[in-house]
Amino acid sequence: MKTTFRAVSACALAAGLFTVGLSSAKAGVIDNELADAVNVKLTMTYTGNNGKIKKMRVTSKDLVNAIANDWQENYSGDRIIYYYGNDDFWLVDKHNNLILDLTETEVLYTDYSDTSYWEKDGKNGSYTFRNVGIDWEFEFTSYGNENWDSSTLALYDYNLPYFESGFGTPIFNGRQFQSDSTKESFAGYGHNYDVSKDDYLPCVGTVTEIGSGILIGL
Repeated sequence: MKTTFRAVSACALAAGLFTVGLSSAKAGVIDNELADAVNVKLTMTYTGNNGKIKKMRVTSKDLVNAIANDWQENYSGDRIIYYYGNDDFWLVDKHNNLILDLTETEVLYTDYSDTSYWEKDGKNGSYTFRNVGIDWEFEFTSYGNENWDSSTLALYDYNLPYFESGFGTPIFNGRQFQSDSTKESFAGYGHNYDVSKDDYLPCVGTVTEIGSGILIGL
């Protein structure tokens, strides 16, 4: 699981006061499965033509644009999510349709491993959990197939520390509000050929995955 904390009452849940959807900040539920929005905030450093050290921002939108460029598709307005339906990263459109499996095409790969885990079960299926761990490998190649040289945008890091937390409210009339998030620190390297033709540029920042919504039929 992956998570963010917020209080929610069973009465409000039953009243249907929560909107389930996707945004650039947090994802929601697709086909009754939780989906986490992937938010990338990185800074890549390179040397400009004038000899000065320059910095470029790399965001989730840049990742989507690079995929669209390399796959020669119109992914304007699409977002990257982690989908619990098959535990893969996906591109989804503004209508929440699953467009491209980024894990299967080897565009985006991670290898999470919990090293310290805590969970507390409550009444009527409610739960809370927190854990820390290591992402043994994070790799993004916009061209796919782990093809670094052919990718407009590529990122790589390993042994990244991360923190997860999440909860589920008591199940009420077969419905449960679930919330989860992951945050990891990125300190690796990459390239963005749209800005610089250099490879293996230093890159630092954060990668988060955040999602919440109501699951039914529980």
